[in-house]
Amino acid sequence: MHKIIADKIESFLPPHSLIRDEACGGRQRIPLFNTAQKSRKTEYCNVDLLVLKQNKIKMIVEIEESNVKPTQICGKFLTSALANYYIHTSEKNEPIGMDDSVTFIQIVATSKLVKEKTSKPQQWKLLEESINSVIPPKEQQDYIVQATDRRQAGCIRTFFGIESGNNAVLTIMKKNATVEQARDAVNVAKQSRIQVGAFFIVGYPGETEGTVLDTVNFASSLPLDYLSFTMPYPIQGTPLYERVRDRMAVEEWEEPKNPRLIKHNLLFQSPLSEAKLRFAIAKGMTQFYIRKYLRSHSYMLIGQPFEHFTDFLLKRLR
Repeated sequence: MHKIIADKIESFLPPHSLIRDEACGGRQRIPLFNTAQKSRKTEYCNVDLLVLKQNKIKMIVEIEESNVKPTQICGKFLTSALANYYIHTSEKNEPIGMDDSVTFIQIVATSKLVKEKTSKPQQWKLLEESINSVIPPKEQQDYIVQATDRRQAGCIRTFFGIESGNNAVLTIMKKNATVEQARDAVNVAKQSRIQVGAFFIVGYPGETEGTVLDTVNFASSLPLDYLSFTMPYPIQGTPLYERVRDRMAVEEWEEPKNPRLIKHNLLFQSPLSEAKLRFAIAKGMTQFYIRKYLRSHSYMLIGQPFEHFTDFLLKRLR
């Protein structure tokens, strides 16, 4: 079985890109190491097949023909994921590292199972679903690569136009993104030691008190370095302007000449009053600064009571 599978995989690959272990028709073991130093203490596991591309590990294949237990599958998967290099005398002991994206394939044969008495296939299916549930989705893996590349290129600060903390409102805005993706992007950028800022809009056409609260509470929950809220600004020729052109109260926004904490005006008639939206902005910014400067533990003592109380006040405000 091992050699048959190896032959089939090799038929789709360029020459000399597949490394086989002895069971697959090769002449060697395929050890994976945690570091570029080859030793017994840094060797994590041996695998059945490696696919190389441009001298990087692109794919790891493990084949099992016996009565495989979950610990065997998870153990090989985890040790392969934790390893960083393939080192062997056939490559002059030069460390070959992992590519930015590596595919792990676990092939489990069922030919030796007694079909009417075993529940192994169902167990393997559940195991696959469990593994997928803890692996970052493809979108988040892309964020990680992009954030790492930006940091290495010298990027120290980035800004996201997230706009809303409610998925229904993001759909109205045609953002083609979700709240979950926004949180992942912010978290990955922070993990890459990049300062993060974000922009949000409150009072977009179609919003309710509930969606406004979703936005300010979501925004203030993110680990941001900079946060900005605005009210919608309908510019002629934009879809937003076309939505509210019959309800425009003021055609152009002008910065207030008298000092104001929140320098935003609502330019169109809306079920949500300008006072309510100003309150929402003040609430979101206050929560942001409480979390930023008092950290998580203090936020539970001060920020959360403030958040719940101001949620109530916003709903009572006209």
